Order: sequence, then C-alpha cells, then structure tokens
Amino acid sequence: MMKTTSPTAAKKAPDKPRTIHACNFRSAGRLSNENARSLTAIHETFARQLASALDVYLGTALEVKLQALDQLPLHEHVAAIAPLSYIVPFSFSTMPGAVIVECDVNLMFPMIEVLLGGPGTSDNEPREPSEIEEEIMQDVTALIARQAELAWHMPNMTMVSNHRIKSSLLHQYCPANEKVTFVQFQVAIAGRHGSFQLVFPTSFLNALLKQIKLEQPQHKGGLRYF
Repeated sequence: MMKTTSPTAAKKAPDKPRTIHACNFRSAGRLSNENARSLTAIHETFARQLASALDVYLGTALEVKLQALDQLPLHEHVAAIAPLSYIVPFSFSTMPGAVIVECDVNLMFPMIEVLLGGPGTSDNEPREPSEIEEEIMQDVTALIARQAELAWHMPNMTMVSNHRIKSSLLHQYCPANEKVTFVQFQVAIAGRHGSFQLVFPTSFLNALLKQIKLEQPQHKGGLRYF
C-alpha cells in the first residue's frame, strides 16, 4: 500500500531572493538585435535595387550603400538634420502616419545637375532649390519611395507624396518625444558623395517588422523562450 504525504506536512520551499536590475530608460524600447538584423538585410536589398533604378533614371552609374540604422527621439533627430535638406513626407493609403524621405544638399544638387545634362561635379553653394529643381527632386524622392515599397512587400500599401516641408514641421507626423527609426544611405554619384535617409514612426516600424516576420521561414520543433 502506497503511503501518501499530507500537503500540510510537505516542507515549503524557501522563497528565492529578488534581484533588482538598474534600468537605462534612454535605451528602453530600442530595437532588438534580431529586429536590427532584419531591417539591415531588407534595406541592403533596397539599396541595391535603388542603385539600379537611379542608374536608369539618371543615366549615370552610381552607388548606394546602407550607412546607419538607429533610433532617436524625434526632437533629437530634428536637431541633427543638415540645413537645407530636402524633406518630403509620404503618407500611406492604408494606415495613418507617414514615412519621411530626407535628402541632404550634397546629394540634391549633383542629382539635379546630372538630370539637367550636366556632369554633376560642379561646386554649388548651399541654397534653397528653385521651383524647377524642386519638381525634379519631387520625382527623385518619389522614385526612392517606390523602390522602398517594393523592398518592404507591405500588402495593399502605397505611399502618396506630399509637398516638401521644413524640419521644424516633422512634429506634425509624430510626437516630439516619440522615438523614430532612421535608415541612412550614402550615395556616390559623379565623384561626389551625399546621403539620404528614411525615417519611420513607431506605428510603421511595428507594421514593417510584423511583415518581415510573416515572410521569414518558420522553424518547426524549436523551443522559444520569452
């Protein structure tokens, strides 16, 4: 006959001591390594596709490289934007918010010059673009947005170009203390170097990461720890 032990007679295990960890609130909510790797991979593909599309559009060879991936509160990002940058918000057809395309002045004028038939090597003094130059840059940023759409594979999503804005108006698209994610690219064209970046609000970043995970192959039988 099996002998049973009363629950009240069982010895209670001692409680484990609580461990307190310091929290760095500045880094709270930052991208995980896995998400950063996923975003890096998809935007390296985007850079190659964009280089090919710009090569055809501009009629000259150029190179596009992923340079940086980071997150900052919007007000810190705005403070770091180079003066006279060409900034265009692209709103979504299926969700609120916008992706921002920001081209610095060192990229803007070589591209414009090449499209107007020049060599793209002239030294232009930093200045605001003319109306014709603005129209040209609107087409360039629209091409960038189109290639981004193709790389992201977001279903039923198209981006609609808005008018150029000043950096001080970016708070209209997300709160000043919200973290935005920016992906920066360096472009080499006609011996000159400039950069542009894509800026994502949190809502779009979450939707993009969800889509990336849906497209990743599922590994069956593995253990997942939370």
